[in-house]
Amino acid sequence: MTRGKNSDSPSELLQIVILTLAMTGGGFCLLYVGLKFWMIPEVVRKVDIERRDYEKLVELLESADMVDLRANHKEQEDTNQESLAQIIDEERQLKRLSFSSRTPGRPKTSGQIVEESQTLKLEAAPMRDIVEFIARVRHAKKTVRIESFNLKRASRSRSATAEDAWSATVQIVEFKSKA
Repeated sequence: MTRGKNSDSPSELLQIVILTLAMTGGGFCLLYVGLKFWMIPEVVRKVDIERRDYEKLVELLESADMVDLRANHKEQEDTNQESLAQIIDEERQLKRLSFSSRTPGRPKTSGQIVEESQTLKLEAAPMRDIVEFIARVRHAKKTVRIESFNLKRASRSRSATAEDAWSATVQIVEFKSKA
């Protein structure tokens, strides 16, 4: 029995397996060397730069100046004990706006939080004044939120001042913790 040229002997099959494994291993070795010498050092440099930036930021935030700024800000927030009605009246007078109605809502209690709301209907005024009023009320205290804001063009007349006349309905809510 002679073997033909097309038949594979077990030693040929073993040679193919060994050669395939050796070439795959060599490919992984080249990939490892490429990563080790070209790509990884650049990533390490970037990580070191980010780490230095983080350490500088932490140092800055822990500095005495920043601690004083945070303490002063917290103290200012604690001393702002104006009620929502006082804030609204103050800002309304500043912008010379008038209300067609002002409906204080009942305080609602949910756990340790008290929700005090007011619904305001502003009479005709320039849009800029209305929006600035709402922004100033919102910014006066961090516990104040604007629940809803509806802006409509006021009824038109032939005068030039009525061209920029808007009316608004605003629901403003203040969240307080129970004392």
